[in-house]
Amino acid sequence: MKQLFNIFFAAFLLAITSCNTQRLVLKVNDVKKLVANKDNFIGKPLKNVLSQIKPKIKYVYGNPENTWAGATGWTFFTFYFVDKEDVLKRFNNKPTSITVQFQLEPTNNRRPLPKGGIKEWTKKETKEYGDMIIIRIFVLGEN
Repeated sequence: MKQLFNIFFAAFLLAITSCNTQRLVLKVNDVKKLVANKDNFIGKPLKNVLSQIKPKIKYVYGNPENTWAGATGWTFFTFYFVDKEDVLKRFNNKPTSITVQFQLEPTNNRRPLPKGGIKEWTKKETKEYGDMIIIRIFVLGEN
């Protein structure tokens, strides 16, 4: 009986620990892992990438709607882990950023980001833009 209890207890612990998935990006230095694992994200919704990022996204710039002049084949978001002011100050030494490009949507009704971007990415934005399908991911900058 005791051996049966130990087996069930071990199975229970294994089930609990396997349900908690490890995020790919635990700190800003880890963002290159997204590019290394890009095949896991291409063709999937943005919310899949966002679920892998633990550091707080402090500034976002981009054009999610098809109506801007540059949207000939894609739309995009660029995520920064520093404030907008820091992005502007560090012109020659770009902070780390993740740019995600999306396929154009035939009936795009996305709300455009405010001019100049948004200060913080929240669950509200994830709900609004999280279903956009990724076609490319790249990382620029150093910390």
